[in-house]
Amino acid sequence: MTALEAVVDGKPKVLYVDDEEPNLVVFEARMKNHVEVRTALSGADGLAHLEREEIPIVISDQVMPNMTGNEFLAEVRRRWPDTVRMMLTAYTNFDDVVTAINAGQISRFIRKPWEPDDLISSIVNGHRYYETILENKALTAKLLQRERLSAVGQVATGLVNELDSIATALEMGDSLRLKLEGVAAREFDSMMRAVERLKLLVDTVRTYASSGEDLQIRTEKVDLNEFLPSLFPKMRLLPQVRSLASLNFSPWADRAVALVDPQKFSQVMLNLVKNAADAAPATGGEVHVELEVRMNRASISVRDNGPGIPEEVIDRVWNGFYSTKQDGGTGLGLLISRKIVRAHAGDLGFSFRPETKGATISVDLPVFGH
Repeated sequence: MTALEAVVDGKPKVLYVDDEEPNLVVFEARMKNHVEVRTALSGADGLAHLEREEIPIVISDQVMPNMTGNEFLAEVRRRWPDTVRMMLTAYTNFDDVVTAINAGQISRFIRKPWEPDDLISSIVNGHRYYETILENKALTAKLLQRERLSAVGQVATGLVNELDSIATALEMGDSLRLKLEGVAAREFDSMMRAVERLKLLVDTVRTYASSGEDLQIRTEKVDLNEFLPSLFPKMRLLPQVRSLASLNFSPWADRAVALVDPQKFSQVMLNLVKNAADAAPATGGEVHVELEVRMNRASISVRDNGPGIPEEVIDRVWNGFYSTKQDGGTGLGLLISRKIVRAHAGDLGFSFRPETKGATISVDLPVFGH
């Protein structure tokens, strides 16, 4: 849950549990201008509310049938430990107060009749505390993720270096091919294709490891209307693209000047077109590249006429080493492309409509003249 989800129209969400309905009515009437109120007549109803909706602040009466306030708040603490829990009651048995503090870990014990200003102040402070908890958890998760990635990166670097050494040693045996015939020659060719794939994987992982927050780009002004079609001769050399029935480009009606690193952005476009060609049908495959400009943003869409990408798969596409290709891919091409595009202050995203064939991946970039 985010801090934004914990508020409605800028007001903190609060659940108040009391077995006397008039108390709930008064609470809602006096607090609705300050907080987003949820009410429940019993502990069980309160738990049902929390199962349906995440609520950061829970206030409960103590004396209730079937489940006391102590028992209710203790259960809330067990199941939703980040909630801020308060007790609002006219019952002042000291033992119950101690139990509520120890079992439910309440942050505030408020006696009835309550003062609106005092209660509002407690809720606001409680919500600030709740936001702090969320921020701390998010920071902790980020630090842990960085530590994990750092550890994985160190292992991956060593592994990649070892694989590169093996691939290089195997490549040096290429001269043996001239001495082989028949089955042995075919097996050797198969092995060398595997070596080429291994080298590609090594290069891809290295590129992925080096691309990130410290990715260095050297930008220059280019008119995308001229730059994109200049890549088409290279695109048409790709085996996947050569089998297409058509590869075409729709330019924007005016200039679309952007700051891009020509080498790295070429890598992005070649990868996107190659992926689209992979997805297109073997017969009648089409890939269409289109440039549009809206306000100060350019959209470069690459559309194929293949079967499209199921919605449940789209999120997985952004996971490393996941590939939809039949012959297996590294699954890193799109990740690298997205990192490069983001280094250009842009982004990369999929769109797919079941009623139309194919999938579209779009590059969003800032433009400075059009």
